[in-house]
Amino acid sequence: ECSNGTSGAYHTIFSFPAGESTVWCYLRGMNSHGQVFGTFGGIGGVWTPTVANGASGTLNADLRFGSIASYGPAGQTAGWNGTSNTFFEFFTPIGPNAVTGGFSTFELVYLTQSSLGRFGPGGELPFMNCFPPGARGSDCTWRPRIWRPLQAGTLAGSIEELPVLEGFSAFYPEYLNARGEVLGTMQTPNRRDVPLLVSNGKMYDLGAIPGLPAIRSIGFNDAGQILL
Repeated sequence: ECSNGTSGAYHTIFSFPAGESTVWCYLRGMNSHGQVFGTFGGIGGVWTPTVANGASGTLNADLRFGSIASYGPAGQTAGWNGTSNTFFEFFTPIGPNAVTGGFSTFELVYLTQSSLGRFGPGGELPFMNCFPPGARGSDCTWRPRIWRPLQAGTLAGSIEELPVLEGFSAFYPEYLNARGEVLGTMQTPNRRDVPLLVSNGKMYDLGAIPGLPAIRSIGFNDAGQILL
């Protein structure tokens, strides 16, 4: 009965229909409300607890969720559309952590090659695009960006361009926290990954810290603690 306890109970949130035990099921992750995001029985969806972090709830499964690449604290998702691999689909709940909502094409990343990071606490979405449109592989110039909505869960907002440090070929912004910091991974021309932190407008090469191996970043929290 306390936050961050060391004991608890297991609960089943999805059971395969009879005779369909081999259908693919993959869980992408969970937010602080207790919503679970992933693919359930071969269909993308979101399981929402009846009460925050409760043991029972409702599964909203829809092909339009597709392969969920990112999810947010309010229950919003973004990912490849389940019926087409040419654009991202954006799901916005009718209210914070609501079971139902609407789908719309996320045209900000409507390009040949794109990658989404994790939604920030205010609905911000870090991503990167391959430019020019239609380019592939070594012909790409990867542009790191952040989508900042006017209000969390809406499609009205603006794009912030992020720089790439000299000597690196790409920057993959992946996480944001409540302090406005951005954590991601830079890549050298020889494809070596180096963790990077953007804080107060400054960029910090975490791979340059003595004794710290040059590896990808995994995540961080609102206190600024970083997991590598």
